[in-house]
Amino acid sequence: MKYRKLIPLVNIILFTIFIVYTYLYMLPRYRYTSYYTIVHMLMALSTIGIGIAVLISIILYWFRVGEYEENV
Repeated sequence: MKYRKLIPLVNIILFTIFIVYTYLYMLPRYRYTSYYTIVHMLMALSTIGIGIAVLISIILYWFRVGEYEENV
């Protein structure tokens, strides 16, 4: 279960890559179009949703959900 420690870290890294990609690369493409508000709202909602999922994974790791105790 050593690799279980990496799951929240990988989630945080992927989340930051997603934020950087969407807000620095994708959103400026639509800046002067009529779709800008729709695209911005969709990106904000998806960022919030993925952020909640990352927080849940961190909380599950923090409380050690899914681990079993070994009787040694």
